[in-house]
Order: sequence, then structure tokens, then C-alpha cells
Amino acid sequence: MMRSLSWLRRSLYSLVNEIPGSLEPTDESADQRRTQSLKNKNKLRVCLPLMPLLLRAEKIAESAARPWSLADNTVSGGDTIPQQEEACKGNCDKKKTNKKLPICKEAPRKWRNLSYHWSTQARHPSAPKLSSLGASMAAALALAALLPFLLYLLLKPIHSFLWRPYRLHLHFQAQRVRGPPRRPPSGNASDIRALIASAQSSPIPSFHHDIVSRVAPHYHAWSAAYGRIFVFWFGSRPRLAIGDPALARAVLMDSSGDFEKTGFNPVSRQLFGEGLVGLKGPKWVQHRRIVSPAFHMERVKCWVPTIAACTLKMLEKWVKNGENSYEFEVDVHKDFHNFTADVISQVAFGSSYDDGKQIFQWQEELMLLVSVSIRSLYIPALRFVPTKKNRRRWSLSRKINESLENLIQVRGRECENSQNLLGLMLSANKNEGEEQIGIKEIIDECKTFYFAGKETTANLLTWVILLLALHQDWQSKTREEVICVCGSENLPNAEDLSKLKLLGIVLKETLRLYPPAVALNKLTSRNVKLGKLNVPAGTQIYIPTISIHRDADTWGADANDFNPSRFSKANAHYTGLFFPFGQGPTICVGQTLALVEAKVAVAMILQKFKFSVSPSYVHAPMLLLTLQPQFGAQVLFKRI
Repeated sequence: MMRSLSWLRRSLYSLVNEIPGSLEPTDESADQRRTQSLKNKNKLRVCLPLMPLLLRAEKIAESAARPWSLADNTVSGGDTIPQQEEACKGNCDKKKTNKKLPICKEAPRKWRNLSYHWSTQARHPSAPKLSSLGASMAAALALAALLPFLLYLLLKPIHSFLWRPYRLHLHFQAQRVRGPPRRPPSGNASDIRALIASAQSSPIPSFHHDIVSRVAPHYHAWSAAYGRIFVFWFGSRPRLAIGDPALARAVLMDSSGDFEKTGFNPVSRQLFGEGLVGLKGPKWVQHRRIVSPAFHMERVKCWVPTIAACTLKMLEKWVKNGENSYEFEVDVHKDFHNFTADVISQVAFGSSYDDGKQIFQWQEELMLLVSVSIRSLYIPALRFVPTKKNRRRWSLSRKINESLENLIQVRGRECENSQNLLGLMLSANKNEGEEQIGIKEIIDECKTFYFAGKETTANLLTWVILLLALHQDWQSKTREEVICVCGSENLPNAEDLSKLKLLGIVLKETLRLYPPAVALNKLTSRNVKLGKLNVPAGTQIYIPTISIHRDADTWGADANDFNPSRFSKANAHYTGLFFPFGQGPTICVGQTLALVEAKVAVAMILQKFKFSVSPSYVHAPMLLLTLQPQFGAQVLFKRI
């Protein structure tokens, strides 16, 4: 009993002392500080009243539990009873001292002034006569001390999963924002999984681009039932879907901090780490400042020869695998992943695809496991359960981290003074007066760019080749432009890329119809006004990119058709409503590299081959963190 009470008291001390003082400097906004202060005071209201009760119960239990030996007139500590009486009398004559516990600055005054002097008082010799009574009192006081804590543990989930969602439901309902009925405790997570599974069970019958019902079936179904603005639930958290292009743009372009990045849960963080994609606040600013110079246009232009060399190696492999025949079939999706992995390895880390081949394979497997988990309700404790999937995720994450650390150590000296991503991160640690980033942060950025740099461009190349294979007229127009600018044999150079106007608008139209991410997510950091809506703090904003890019009011009646001419100068008004790489302050830092890489690769393919969609191709776009073909992308190539 005594040990349990002592442990509980020490735990409460630790919990209270974890709360920062109210005068400590912080980078958070005023609203965030007020919110954190309120949480701290709630924690103190629960913990601090328990402390005197626990201390009294602990002392009584200690006295009751201490054995006495009346036969030899001694206590188990070796002191005789008269000695104890004399000590007690002496202590009573002394001035009592108050021993204050270390309490957080945010504690109310009446709690800060609590003093505990029981520990300075000697045990009275009459304790043997009160041993049974003391034990009963200790048990009663322990129960009284634990009761508020147990009530808190009981009421907290009721508040989080029932009362707060109910209040938020009434809040949105009062503003005529409807949505699917919430199903506690998972919200609508199970509905989303069921809709996605049903949509992916069969491919699209014909090759058309109206794919919202397949890649975002929950948004397609609920927007038809409740309108372009509706609320759905993921666990106890509301997600406000904003299908209105103007409101979506207002959210993405916000620079006041009202709408911040959502970040990742610990499962998703195994794939990306604490890199740019998952960071926010001052840490994001620091990493963005370090990483951005590696992707400026002038620096990216220097990598064009490297990109062209990687493309040439891929095309030679195609011809060789086709046994030098006039016509052959290639699953371009698979080969483009290898190609972009080679490029990102060289331009960002100064290595080759072979150096990081195993890392890419592990990331592919980890992506499959993470994509399944993020569609389910996140329950923190479950990620520690050693299930088969969890053990595999732990193993893959550990292997990726160890391999990247070894790669950084091997390549670090060579890249230290170079201008690639790894070199810039290593150089940042040498600049005096600037906050440095540790080896773990460098590893996490490498994980982010290994994954994002490969996936985004590989999927863009896959879809643009499929679209040009389907629309032969645009393939012919684009090839004529490439040959006119670059010639039929010369490799494209940096100066040529800016002249490839048709190829540029073809890439934009591809990104409009098949963006890398079908939706973007934000989180309200405080209560905000969005249009006519009052959105409470902590609400996730769901922006369906795939749907806004097909909005008939914005793009016209042919919004589901492949028509690159809509991006000509005459139609420049689309600019603010087109955001395949995000928009505003957090726009993707690597988009310049992705577009340059795609231009070089497509231009060289057009120089060498004519191509068409293979009869074996099945049109089945699928969301697996990024938008990609479910059954590969088979294309027939003919040598020119």
C-alpha cells in the first residue's frame, strides 16, 4: 500500500513539473498559448488537490506498517520507546518548519501556498495501539485520493468521444452544414474504407478521365448528397470538406497561421520521419530555409545533363529488353520509378540508384503498410502491439534508418562542399550563429526526398505518357515542337526547356486530371471565419484537389476531357485554381525539379519513339498515398 501511494505521488509530481512556466518564452501564437495554459490549469486542478491526501495516506500507511517489538521495548529501527518519546517532545518544542513542494508557476496561489509538515513530525509511541485504525484510515484516504483521478479517467473519453463531437455536430448543424451520420468510436472511417474497397474492386470500363468516384469515392458520394461543403468524422475529430474553389484557395493561400499543416501520426512518420512534409512551425521554417536553395531553378538547370544521362540509360534498356525489335511493350510505371530513383539519388545525394536500391524497395513495402493504416482510426496504443504488420513496419523503419545513416557517412565527405541536398544540410551545421540540424533530422529529410522525389515524378511521367499514347494528335504536336527546338538526335539542354511551350501545357493538363495527391489537408489553429462559416479550432479542412480540378464552373463543360490548350495564355485565369503541388507558403519545394525532370524525359522519349496504349492496359487509377495505376501502365513503343 505504502509503495503504491508513494509511486502515485511521485508520478503526480512529475506530471505537474512537466508543465512549462507561464513566463517561459515560446514561439507559439497568443491563442495557442492561451489554449495550452487552459490545458495546464485543468491538469493542475486534477493533480494538485490529490497531493496532500496522498502524502497523509502515505505517512499513516508507513506508521501502520512499521513493526514494533514491545517485548524488548524497541522499535524495528533500534530506538527504544523512551528515546522516541524524548525525540517527539524535542520536535514538538522546536519551531515547525514548512517544506514546500516544487509546484508549477501556473498553479493557483492557494495551491502554491500548500505546505506539508507531516514529514518533519516524529511518530508518536502510541502508534502500536492505532495500527489497525491507521491501516483503515490509509485505505480510506487512498480511495478518496484516487477517486477524482479515476473519475477524470472515466470522464475524459466520454468528453472526447461523445460530448465534444455532439457539441461540434450541433455547431455545424446550426450553420446548415450537414454530413454523413457519425458512428462512434471510428466516426466515418469504416464507411470510407468500405467505399474505397468497393470502388477499387473493378476497373473503369473505358479509358476516360472522370475518376473522382474511383479515387475519392467518399467525397463523390457525400458531396452529391450534402453539397460541396459538408462535415464527416475521423474518430472524434471533424473533417470539413471544402469543394468550393474560392474557399479552398483562401485556405491554401492563408499566411496568418489560421490554417496549419496537419502533420503525421506516428505510423505515417515511420515513412517520412520529421522531414519537411510533416514538420510545421519554427522547425519547418528552419528546414525549408536550408533545403530550398537545392531546388532553385538556376541550380536545377545544372542537373539537366545528369537527368538526360539517366533518361538515355532507361531508353537503351527498353530497346535492349525489346530485343532490338521495331515494336515492343513496356510497363512504364515500373521503369519510371527506377528512373526517378536514379535521378533523385544523384542530384540530391550524389549517389546512384544502385547505392540506394534496397532503401527504395523497403520504402515501397513500408508505403503499402502505412497506406492501409492511415485509412483506419488511429488508436495510439495499438502501434505498440507486436502484430505481424507492426513488427514488419518496425523492421523496415529500422533498416531504412540504418541504411541512410551509413549512406550519409559514406557520401558525407564527398558531398560536404557540394550544392546538392545532402551537401547543403551538412554545410548548415558549420554555419556559426545558425541553429544546426542533427543527424536524425538529416536522415528524416533524406527519407522524405527519397520517397517524394521518386513517387511524384514517376507518377507524373506515367500519366503523361498514357495520355499522349491515347491522344495521338497531341503526341504529334508535341513531338514536332521537340524536334524543332532540340533536333532529332541532340539531348535537350537547359536553354531548350523554356522553349517547349506545348510540352509545358501538356504536363499541366496531366497534373490537372491526375494530380499526385487527390486531396490536401489543413488544421485550424484557432476559431476562424471561412466565408460565412465559423470553423472551431482543431477542425481538419479537407480540400479535394481531384474534384476542384474538374469543377465545371471553373474549367468549362469539358472539365473531364484532356485539353492542354486550356492552359494557353488566353486562359491564364486558371492559375489560382490549379494546385497539384499545393499552394501558398507550404507549396512543394521540389516541384521545379519534378517538372524539369519530366520535360527532359518526355522530350527524349518523343525524339526516339512513337507510342500507343497497349491492349493489355487496364484503366484503374488508385490512391496509394499518391495517385497511380492499380495494374501498371503498359504502352506499345515503335522506334522512329
